[in-house]
Amino acid sequence: MDPGVENSQSLMMGQLTVFPDQDHIAHMEAHRAFMSSYLVRNNPQVMTILQAHIIEHISAQARNEVMMELQPVLQQEAAKFGGQVPPELQAQFQAQIEKQVAVKVAAIIDDMVAEEQEALPLGSGPDPLVDLKMKELDLEQQKINVDAADDLAQHKLEEEKLSYKKQSDAAKLAQQQTIQNQRVAVQRERLNASKKR
Repeated sequence: MDPGVENSQSLMMGQLTVFPDQDHIAHMEAHRAFMSSYLVRNNPQVMTILQAHIIEHISAQARNEVMMELQPVLQQEAAKFGGQVPPELQAQFQAQIEKQVAVKVAAIIDDMVAEEQEALPLGSGPDPLVDLKMKELDLEQQKINVDAADDLAQHKLEEEKLSYKKQSDAAKLAQQQTIQNQRVAVQRERLNASKKR
């Protein structure tokens, strides 16, 4: 798959695969150029897919370079043993290959980071993605503050309702008590009046 199709697939959140025989340097350059476009810079998911894919290309490129460098040595050793290297020696070669691949991967990544740092204009502001995330966090904090203020207002309203209900209930009880006292007084007067007759 060519890097253009891979770039297209990254926009659709597709899985990108690195194959050993690809031109890794050309792929990395195409992906990095695409990553500098406004469309991709403002899309963190696509950036992540492409960055991960580039790292895979770096690993494959480093492995290819190490294998090309070590091929003559490996062939000489194989010739000493009749074309077949013993398993314990194969394990040693594999460990040496992995060490050299790791060193090459680190060197390639260092070079890429240095290139990116040089490409950044002096005094360039913070990363737009960081700014966007900070704005999101600010908005979220504002929403939390508004929610807290709403909760406080709701709580105060509930307290006022409760206070009003208490006062209202107390007034009703006082009124009922007054009416009850008046009824008792009226009945006493009637009783007293009937006794006098």
